[in-house]
Amino acid sequence: MHVHRVYIDEPFLLMRWDDEHKCVFVQWRSVATSAQFRDVLTKVLAVARDNHACRFVSDTRNLELITDQDQRWMLNTWAPLAIEAGLQKVAVVIAQHWLGRMGIERIFNGQPDASDQLRSRKFDSVTGALLWVAEPHNSV
Repeated sequence: MHVHRVYIDEPFLLMRWDDEHKCVFVQWRSVATSAQFRDVLTKVLAVARDNHACRFVSDTRNLELITDQDQRWMLNTWAPLAIEAGLQKVAVVIAQHWLGRMGIERIFNGQPDASDQLRSRKFDSVTGALLWVAEPHNSV
């Protein structure tokens, strides 16, 4: 039996532990303020540490906007903290809204070359993202 502990269930977001895929799973339901965005990603790190998780799936299909400041914060502050917390794989299901999609694309384009410490990939479906994070770390 797989356990799906819910950590946040708000109108703008669902965050849960996905026991089947051994990952933190976040489903953005709507626009989030900068403070909410950063708080959620900080909480992801705490949930990952609590569950000894190395995987994170972020479903951004309904996320409308990621500000330039939040994009820089993700790259410069959150990513090093994610590595420190033990995350190794981050899968992002791409936003449907063009502003959200643009923000995600900028984050991916701003990343240094693929790191062995924290690998990330974009997906068009939750299923594809979950399958990728569940693969052993040495799978490409």
